[in-house]
Amino acid sequence: MVPERHGAVHQQHKPELQLTRPLRRAPSDDPIEVAERMLSSSQLIVHDGDVVMAREVAGIWRGGPGLETPTTLTLSEYRVSVRGVRDDDHVFAVYDRAVADAEALAALRQVRLFYSDGTALTLLKDYRLSSE
Repeated sequence: MVPERHGAVHQQHKPELQLTRPLRRAPSDDPIEVAERMLSSSQLIVHDGDVVMAREVAGIWRGGPGLETPTTLTLSEYRVSVRGVRDDDHVFAVYDRAVADAEALAALRQVRLFYSDGTALTLLKDYRLSSE
């Protein structure tokens, strides 16, 4: 409250907070953003020869003194495979090593690199020649 000259007390008005909505911008013409929009709006299809890095859950049975029943400890493992090629999978315990191997393999084969986590599939890189 603020006193006025005439001795009357008036309530000071505080500016009201106005919530603003984020500005909507028109889609960019940047080719990378266009490709991301197209890929996110359509279903990705893995072709033969593409490299897929898949996260899997590995269970380890643990038992010992003091444990009444064995317990299961779950850890993530990463399987790097080439679609359509059997018995050539590599399994890694560390994500960084798996992605480094997968990137090198995809670059060498000049194919796409995907990451799979359950039912979610993500395109990480496309190493195909642009003329194809």
